[in-house]
Amino acid sequence: MPQHALASISPADLVKSKWWYTNPVGTGPFTWYRYVPGQYVELAANSHYYGGRPKLSYLVNRYFQDPSSAIIALRSGEIQFTYATYDEAQALKSDASVRVIGGPSQVVNYLGFNLKDKRFQDVRVRQAFLYAIDRSAIVSQLFKGTATQSACPFSNPVDVPSNLNSYAYNVAMAKKLLQEANWNAIKGAPLQILTYYPDQLSSSILAVIQQELAQVGITVTIRVADVPTFRELAYTRGQFTLVYAGLGGGPNPDLTSNVYMSTAAPPAGANYLHVDIPAIDQGYINGRQETDPAKRAAIYQGMCKVFNSQVPTAPLWMSIRYGVVSAKVGNFIWTPAPGGGRYYDAAQDWTFTG
Repeated sequence: MPQHALASISPADLVKSKWWYTNPVGTGPFTWYRYVPGQYVELAANSHYYGGRPKLSYLVNRYFQDPSSAIIALRSGEIQFTYATYDEAQALKSDASVRVIGGPSQVVNYLGFNLKDKRFQDVRVRQAFLYAIDRSAIVSQLFKGTATQSACPFSNPVDVPSNLNSYAYNVAMAKKLLQEANWNAIKGAPLQILTYYPDQLSSSILAVIQQELAQVGITVTIRVADVPTFRELAYTRGQFTLVYAGLGGGPNPDLTSNVYMSTAAPPAGANYLHVDIPAIDQGYINGRQETDPAKRAAIYQGMCKVFNSQVPTAPLWMSIRYGVVSAKVGNFIWTPAPGGGRYYDAAQDWTFTG
């Protein structure tokens, strides 16, 4: 932590401090320069960077309310890089003015339950959700095969055992579990799935999930919110029943601890679902202390089995993520990592001939 910047802020107030998004200190090739909320972040070249001053003087990260607007801006040359959906990536592959890059997103999409809601206290209810959703059909038909089903929140195959319950599509089993859990007596008002995914693919996916859950007696509505509203409702107020979200932990399972450890409930962390499973807590602790890769993987595989049986969240799939960069950008490296981060991009070497 930079003492000169944070010494005056008490530890209890650090997590709420505006410093993190108004004037943070960086040591990478680019450092903080200007931020206009809701519009863009501008970074300036770091002349003291250990790898040498970057070839570009500035980088601007712009925000678009409508993702399709970013594609239009890319085509017109207004911006030089953006994410793309599968359909957009396919349409752009023949465009010589851009380069399409794709790879595993390392983001496991899931249905999250507000575990403070009494309707989700019975594990059979949570398991029924998985049995009720035909994930195989969604992956093959909506994703067009550009996703793989997930049985655990961890994205690295080495940490996922092969003998997990796949919760294959089974309407009869879902109905049986709900009946055993006395769902009709406890279901109350329709559930709402809150999400921050506004794209057409996600809308289609949620429409299918809505129909499939209705077949087993679970009525849900869909609400799409922007990220700040999602965080306010889910993290701050706890005003939600279900979420459709992405777990951006990446290849290191420990990075998901901020979502699943009981000690990470807001405001201490991002466990807004209020997961509280002692075996999961202990697993993260043990994983951090183990340096042998094989033994560490065994710990996380054991945790996967707990996640798989207890279903604190319902893991669905991990998709291919696409990025599109202008052909005028040189030496560009991009890895489809969670949140666009935790990877080596050699940004100091990027060039642009505009």
